[in-house]
Amino acid sequence: MVGKKSGKALLRDEGLERTDNNMDLSSWPVIPAINQKNYYTDYLKRDDQYLAFRLQNEENRNRMAKKAKDRDRAMAMEKTNDLGIPEPEADMDGDTNMDDAEAAATEAIGSKVVVIHVGSQNLRIGLSSDALPKTLPMVIARKSTTNESEDQEEHRPKRLKLDDGSEMEPEKKFGSEFSSQYTTMMADLKTHMRQNKRRTLPNSKEMVVNYNRRTVPETISEHNDPMRVEWTEIPDHAPEYIVGQPALRIPDESNPRYKLYWPMKYGWCNEQDYDNKRLLFLDISIILEDAIKTQLGLTSKKDWPQYSCVFVIPDLFDKAYVTQILEMLMREFSFARVCFIQESLAATFGAGFTSACVVDIGAQKTSICCVEEGMCVENSRVNLKYGGADVTELFIKMMLYDHFPYEEINLWRRYDFLLAEELKKNVCTMNEASVSVQVFDFHLRVAGQDTRKYTFKAYDEVHLAPMGVFQPSLFDNSMKLNGRRKLIARSVDIYDGQPNDPTSAAQSEILTALAPATSGNQVNGEAQTSIPDVQATPSRSQQVNALSRVQEHEATPRSSVAGSPGPEGTPQAGGALTPAPGGQSQNTSQPRAPTVEERDDILPSFPLDKAILTSIMHAARSDERKMRDFLGGIMVVGGGSLVSNFHLFLEERLQLLQPGFAKEIMIGTPPRDLDPQVVVWKGASVFGKLSGTNDSWISQLEYDRLGHRLLAYKRSNTAEWLLSPPHFALDSVKPAAKTTDETVIRDLEIPPIDLPAQICTPPCSQTQQVAPKTDAEDCETDMSKSKDGGSSGGFHQEYIASLRYRNDLPPPDMPPKFLDIPHDGLERFLTPGFASNLGRREELNIDVDAEGGMPIDLVGIPGLHLGDESAIMAPENPDPIDPADLPLLLTLDQLRNPAPKNANVSFLRRTQYISAGIRAPDGPKVNTPIRPKRLDKKSQDDPTYIKKYIMKGFDIAYPDSKHVGEDTSSQIKGHAPTKLEVDAWAQPVHPDNPKLKPVGYYPLVPDLQGFPDPGGFVQFKFDKAPVQSPGGKRDERMDVALLQPSDPEERIMQEYGTKKALHRSNPNLYPDPGPVPYDYNLFLPEKKDKESVKRIRANLQLSNPDRDDESLYTHEGADNTKFHRYDRQRTYATNSQTLGNAQKQIDIALTLYDPAEAKSGGAPQAQKAAYYYSIISKTRLKPERSRTIAQAGLAPTQPTSKEDQVHQMQVVACDPDEAEAYKRSTYRGLIDPKFAKTMPPPPEPAEEPESQEVDEANTGSQPQVDEDDDADRMSDE
Repeated sequence: MVGKKSGKALLRDEGLERTDNNMDLSSWPVIPAINQKNYYTDYLKRDDQYLAFRLQNEENRNRMAKKAKDRDRAMAMEKTNDLGIPEPEADMDGDTNMDDAEAAATEAIGSKVVVIHVGSQNLRIGLSSDALPKTLPMVIARKSTTNESEDQEEHRPKRLKLDDGSEMEPEKKFGSEFSSQYTTMMADLKTHMRQNKRRTLPNSKEMVVNYNRRTVPETISEHNDPMRVEWTEIPDHAPEYIVGQPALRIPDESNPRYKLYWPMKYGWCNEQDYDNKRLLFLDISIILEDAIKTQLGLTSKKDWPQYSCVFVIPDLFDKAYVTQILEMLMREFSFARVCFIQESLAATFGAGFTSACVVDIGAQKTSICCVEEGMCVENSRVNLKYGGADVTELFIKMMLYDHFPYEEINLWRRYDFLLAEELKKNVCTMNEASVSVQVFDFHLRVAGQDTRKYTFKAYDEVHLAPMGVFQPSLFDNSMKLNGRRKLIARSVDIYDGQPNDPTSAAQSEILTALAPATSGNQVNGEAQTSIPDVQATPSRSQQVNALSRVQEHEATPRSSVAGSPGPEGTPQAGGALTPAPGGQSQNTSQPRAPTVEERDDILPSFPLDKAILTSIMHAARSDERKMRDFLGGIMVVGGGSLVSNFHLFLEERLQLLQPGFAKEIMIGTPPRDLDPQVVVWKGASVFGKLSGTNDSWISQLEYDRLGHRLLAYKRSNTAEWLLSPPHFALDSVKPAAKTTDETVIRDLEIPPIDLPAQICTPPCSQTQQVAPKTDAEDCETDMSKSKDGGSSGGFHQEYIASLRYRNDLPPPDMPPKFLDIPHDGLERFLTPGFASNLGRREELNIDVDAEGGMPIDLVGIPGLHLGDESAIMAPENPDPIDPADLPLLLTLDQLRNPAPKNANVSFLRRTQYISAGIRAPDGPKVNTPIRPKRLDKKSQDDPTYIKKYIMKGFDIAYPDSKHVGEDTSSQIKGHAPTKLEVDAWAQPVHPDNPKLKPVGYYPLVPDLQGFPDPGGFVQFKFDKAPVQSPGGKRDERMDVALLQPSDPEERIMQEYGTKKALHRSNPNLYPDPGPVPYDYNLFLPEKKDKESVKRIRANLQLSNPDRDDESLYTHEGADNTKFHRYDRQRTYATNSQTLGNAQKQIDIALTLYDPAEAKSGGAPQAQKAAYYYSIISKTRLKPERSRTIAQAGLAPTQPTSKEDQVHQMQVVACDPDEAEAYKRSTYRGLIDPKFAKTMPPPPEPAEEPESQEVDEANTGSQPQVDEDDDADRMSDE
């Protein structure tokens, strides 16, 4: 039987057996690979190997030991009390009660924590226990030879000029590019408004331009300005610097000059205005120190070591800035502990959200970041360099384009900067319903000058200026990159010298879209690399990019490039299997070109809506559920979001870009009506009071030993600090199962996200699939934890291994572990936002007919078509309700409890009155004694009491004339004044502005010599200025103008007669139409020179002794008669009027007269006083209505002239005759009883002349002509 041959025998027979002669193939020493199954070390893998964690554990153990001792002591005290032994006093053994200690600790939470939020424009600081922070400008003023406006040659906004230096037209001052973009935005807005069925006027822009071009300011003296500014006074020994709000109120022309410095600018350190890094951070230190001393009351630095500090830093921060701030807080301020928190995480803490997309619009920068379960998604962080200050400058630029009346505005000046900010807050809006031609006004207050009041019109500028955040090319970005990296260099790794500032995939994508294309083998700042082996264990795709390095996306400390070389065939950091020649690391390659994140010539200025979608896209990572959550949880904070209707407008923009998610998109505001400007600070204060944040605190002992390297271990869960530790370690590669944000996973079956091309550009050009995690990798993940079974906390250390097992089998087409099976069930119906989304998506199914459910036949209603709507309106004085119907008006509560209640007692005031006579909760009934009423006390409505009350005021003002005797019919003694009333008269206080001080006192008396024939004056106001001089000033002829009443048109008289008849028939239903609406003819002197006006004024002035001189007349007739010739300008119709005894003495005109200040030649009055004149009629005039009626088609095209129309008048002035003088005396006698007794009898009536050739004008009966201050100053042709 032949046996079976083995394999070796067969190979030997065939001559294929392998023989070994014990000779090496090469003389090069071969280093065997380490057995990876048994390779293990615990170096830097346990928490107790780090000083930061050791100190933290010791503190926790001490706290637990103290709690155990206190618990044992409390149990012993309870047993002692059970035996009947008295409890010892706290003062004897030195221990306090635990409950009291806990109560004291609870009260002290946050009172020793200072929270600081530094912004580009404002600093918010306060204690963590405060409800709201103290806000002050982040500015310091230093002594200088010039101020900031004098240092700048160009105005801000910058205007173009002609070659000869002259000013250009406003439409050309800002260049053709801005004009083109502005015109396009106006056209788009008008189209959008028409689509939304909003009314637009075709000549709106012309109306705005014409009004702004012709308006002139009104000068207001300083003592008449109740809101005048309190400027900062510079003492004789001027300080070197002034901080905060007083710095902004330093006059520009102060002596000596002061120059403003803003240490923070555009979210960066202001390297443009500073020449020294030390001075930059010195100013930050001075501002913070002054705020702590003045705003928080911590005046002594000896108390500061007892306080901790929470400092808010940006989401994408510069490590050099944070390091310098940490040193400042530890060394200069000597705080006991310091911790940092990012702005987006602080915003979610302040609003109480766990997950949200936070959009923070500040003064000069806008940041976007998605927060998920209290963690900032690193790759979603976006930082844009524009904010509310850019909107302010754009708004001023648009107003200057439309002929802004204050064309000298320069934002480099302090008062102009504050004025522009105020205008933006009061005028700008994102509500299209508010886009119309509106009149606004503002007051320009300059130190040492009178206040000037400007009025201007605006149309769509108020809406287009805030829209600049969606079209940032309109902003002036020419100076934002000046001086960048001039003082503060970029932070680099201490081993390989590569930049290691935090980066973001969303920010990189935006910068790539904005960056110009580079030459060579780079596209958009990223190098093109070869595709890695798809059969290798999945890992990060190799990129020559700052955001692709493994170490920067792990908490593992950076390893040294000088580490031990790996064996041949060991995959390197990029995942390639090519061994490094000579055993050297691949990191020693030639210097690479800077990536897009490392370039300082790219300004991140991107449309806000597209930037938000880019951030959310990188945060969701192709997860549809996360995409919907972030789109439905967008929270806008910051002062730039205070523009009216900004949230709804942003929501509409996002819905247009993402129509597939339109129903889920929701823009939220901070809850509890919290100011969006303080949400970040509020969140930081909450973070400082949490007991679980002790992992982030940096103490003085730790900082003394480790310095800023401690930030690699002592950091909050969101901070990304990757400083190199002072030790060496081998390169670490994360398992594929725990990939970070850069790893591209398998896309799920979700609808595609439609984004513009510049947004959809991926941050890298290579992708790879993630293989399922094997059991070996699960073991490695478990080994990455510490020995005690818990995680290593904020510091994460992976198992160090350079060899992975290969899996040549392809991954399954659809692994079950990657299926996104919805399992939320009813949870989505129970969320707070479900009802809100449902209400916004689903419209109410209400069928409304054309007449709104109330068919009304308007035919037959009297007076309705004549403009009288009183018949269909509720009556002003309804009929009294029948007592039998009163029970029908009772509420359900009144029906249940018909007992009467004391409705005259308010809820929170004078509650002691309702407690009298009511049984107390724990005591017997209290019987309050009732005081008997004084029978001799007179009622306050008694005439004698009222007269005594009035006389009390005169007694206080004139104590010498006080009546001290008994009361008589002619003299009565006033009430005794109190001390408060006497002091109030001695030191009067203005009711609106307590800072105003009186400059003089005038008694208020009537002018007994100034009563005209009707018994009072008539006030006329014009809707539009009747005439205007060529220089844009007021025509002086209006001071001597004459108004001649004339009968109105027949149609107006018919309407008036109808209304009068209706009023007489039913006065309760139809109101009184008032007096006849006369027309008035305006006459002005024929000569327009100032000399003629001066002579007419002298002829009409009663105090002029030479007023009857015939040489004052301006014209002479054929019969040698002297007169003033007046020409009719136009006819005015009555727009509205008020006349009647009910309004008498309510409106008065006031004149202050002081004989000491009277001009020479005038007739001095009897005394110094404030003389008042009653106004018995107020009439508002509008241009002749015939033209308007003709345009409406209700009258002939050409208005017919009246037969008795007067076109010219000859005016002669004369003194009143006896009848006129007696008529005036009757009105004086009603006020002056002494004059009434001595008044002469009425004169006999004189025969009227048959004809009168010359119209006479009486100075006393001349109507008062007053132009409306707010009227349009354009003359109506």
